[in-house]
Amino acid sequence: MKTFFFAIILSLLGQTLWSQQNTVQTQIHILHFACSNPDDEACKLNQRTLQLYRSSLFKDLQASGFRVNYREYKEGDFNLNTLRQTINGLKVEANDIVLFLYSGHGSNTDGTATPTLNVSNNIVSTPRDRINLKTIQNQLMGKGARMTIVVGNACNKVQQVAQNSVPGGTHIARNRSNLSILFTNYKGHVLIWSAKKGQSAYGDLISGNYFGESFLDALYEAQSWEQVVMLTKQKTTNIAKANGLAQVPDANLSVAPLNVLAKTTKPPLPTAMSSTPSKSTTALAEAKVTGFLGTSVASTIMQAERVNVYLLYPFKHDGQTFEGFRIRKKIDNLSASQIQPLKSIIGNTASYSFDQLVKNCIFSPLVGVEFQKGNDTVKLLLCTDCDVWRFYNNNTKKEEDFDNAHADVVNWIKTIFPNDPIIKKIN
Repeated sequence: MKTFFFAIILSLLGQTLWSQQNTVQTQIHILHFACSNPDDEACKLNQRTLQLYRSSLFKDLQASGFRVNYREYKEGDFNLNTLRQTINGLKVEANDIVLFLYSGHGSNTDGTATPTLNVSNNIVSTPRDRINLKTIQNQLMGKGARMTIVVGNACNKVQQVAQNSVPGGTHIARNRSNLSILFTNYKGHVLIWSAKKGQSAYGDLISGNYFGESFLDALYEAQSWEQVVMLTKQKTTNIAKANGLAQVPDANLSVAPLNVLAKTTKPPLPTAMSSTPSKSTTALAEAKVTGFLGTSVASTIMQAERVNVYLLYPFKHDGQTFEGFRIRKKIDNLSASQIQPLKSIIGNTASYSFDQLVKNCIFSPLVGVEFQKGNDTVKLLLCTDCDVWRFYNNNTKKEEDFDNAHADVVNWIKTIFPNDPIIKKIN
């Protein structure tokens, strides 16, 4: 009986320590870049949004037991060079959270779903001021924090326009307990931006930017990040619609509760690999991956006897092609040590998002991989811009997101093509 009660006490103590570790010891790095040109109406809206986040989110996270490293970048610090230096110099621990907020001008100069940001107090940007929101996310994900949340409030049109000022929305009553749930119980990556491709962003001097206000409200209302995205879209869209405007936020979401991810951590790679794979040493795909790909496809990938890899032109479709994309270079028959890391990534459930969200992103693969086993062939296209991979086998296509494995996939590609100038630029 004494042993039984002692075990209960230890269990409760462990839960208490776990809870303290994930609240008190979690540090949240908030990096808020906001344009501050006093002669620019849009920048005035952005400064109002910055004030709202400083007066509510920053203080409420501190009151909830988190250590908050809050930094604002405006006036002379609102430039691309400072942004890059900030990201490069950011140091995080494994349980930290990075929240990046951008409030400023933007446009769509490269055809992607995410906006290109004009990190400058000048209304009209030059190429040296611009960076895509997705690029910022990729760089911050590489820091290794428990969560990376990237929020972009900017226009997303081919021609950059000022954010318009129209009558606005209202704030909700703040529920700090929901805020604590979101920043304590989840791991993964959130990328959310204010307007779909081709749309402007709107706001007023009272509420600030409507997307920024809606996202802030959603953080206090929602109890999951899926709800945060849904509520942000609804609130922003409704405010715009009420004023005869079109503004619909968009997002890429790859998060999961901590206890779920704990069960799907990546298995360690083998410390020794033979040059020829065998059934006794080749790893199997996890059950959920096999269910998604199909037994035959999973078996062909994991037990491939020959693997070829291709560099592709993502926007050229003539000449010799690989699943419709022109081949730039080919390497035949990779060794077992070269291909095993990719097999481990593909076979790991944690690499996949497995959600119902569809990314509004132009699929532009730079790399193709061909797995051969006997008479069966599986082809794989890798798009690191969208973090989407497509598997082809016998006229069947399967597609899923690999946001969680972005860094691992990019590292593998760079080990296969270490000297290619285009591959070197992938982040």
